[in-house]
Amino acid sequence: MFKVGDSYKVKVEFPNGNVGFGRASILAKEGARFFVIVRNAREGKEHPPIGSRIYLVGNYQENVFNGLWSAKVVGERIIEGSTAVEISNPKFTPIQQRRRATRKGFVCPVTVVREEKDQEPIKTNSRNISFSGIALESEDKALDKLLIGECVDISFKTKFGAVEAKCRTVRTEYNWLANKTDAGFEFVELEPKQKDLLEELLNSLGADEDETVDKGNMPSGLAGWMKGGKSDTKFVKKSTEGSEGNEE
Repeated sequence: MFKVGDSYKVKVEFPNGNVGFGRASILAKEGARFFVIVRNAREGKEHPPIGSRIYLVGNYQENVFNGLWSAKVVGERIIEGSTAVEISNPKFTPIQQRRRATRKGFVCPVTVVREEKDQEPIKTNSRNISFSGIALESEDKALDKLLIGECVDISFKTKFGAVEAKCRTVRTEYNWLANKTDAGFEFVELEPKQKDLLEELLNSLGADEDETVDKGNMPSGLAGWMKGGKSDTKFVKKSTEGSEGNEE
């Protein structure tokens, strides 16, 4: 791991608190120091300042994820005519999470209706489900519109019948590895019949309402992981308004 020429997806935590995402290629290595070229989603070169922290990951779809490799930006150097970012020797940081109810993988179309009647329903897909809530994902920006704490009505079909529930939005975040928007919802109101349908579905999936999970492996690998922060979207996504960022 970490050989000259290797390329990794990266997350960058800037000293000002912003967070950016892109790719890093290892240009050279000297002792315990690595020199990398960091690029944003538009292939523009980025030069994170000294003190920034970089998190690296390889092909998450082929590797079991139980943590991240992190390194600190300690300087810059011109190598082969390019300005490379000098980082410390990456150290492994394990990731753990606790859940009060087991989440089970569950994929199906879901309709989300916001409280404002003039808002178009959001068509999306579920990723996993538990007795306490459901996680959705989308490749467009529809879920980005939801506000933390906002209540919505969701509906989806199962082999046992249609489930309708009122939920509270607990998180929305751009998943930089999967290039999707993830959103988490907590069930806040279920009619008795709907609760029975949900319980029947979860029992068929093997969920245990009283089980608490403490594990490092996320349900969908590293794509399921996203640390909170103020996302620097110009570093994450391609601009449609002609902003080119810091390209060389």
